[in-house]
Amino acid sequence: MPQTTNLQKGDCFSFRLSNGYYGAAVVLELGFYSGNTEPRVLIAITSIYQTASPTPDEIAASNLLVANFLDYNDLQIAHFSLEDLTGAENISLSLIGKLPVAANYPNFEDFCFSGSWDFIPSDLMGQKEWELDSKPPITEISIQQLLTKGL
Repeated sequence: MPQTTNLQKGDCFSFRLSNGYYGAAVVLELGFYSGNTEPRVLIAITSIYQTASPTPDEIAASNLLVANFLDYNDLQIAHFSLEDLTGAENISLSLIGKLPVAANYPNFEDFCFSGSWDFIPSDLMGQKEWELDSKPPITEISIQQLLTKGL
């Protein structure tokens, strides 16, 4: 896992899944959850699911992962602790580059709170397994939109 104390807005990560495929994520914001002094990072998980580690350009051209395997369309943007690294030992995030992020995300309360870093690959795997037997999500949000305009 990259040095979390050095994470910056726009950092792009790839991660290898247990089946050998790769996924990707991008840091949208650094900040704090309401009334909390613990630093957090807001991460968008992409829908990338491929056999090679993605590039930042592929991340910019991809869509946000929308998980509907739990019977609702859940935008996969969540904030994670920079101090409590629970679950980080179970995944290997590789810093692969940086993208410019013009949008600001000041209200972490608008997004899912994740207590465990291994949420990142588990939701991608869950969604891709669901899509083998079911329909993909109807909602599509481009990563480029998240980087430039926000939600």
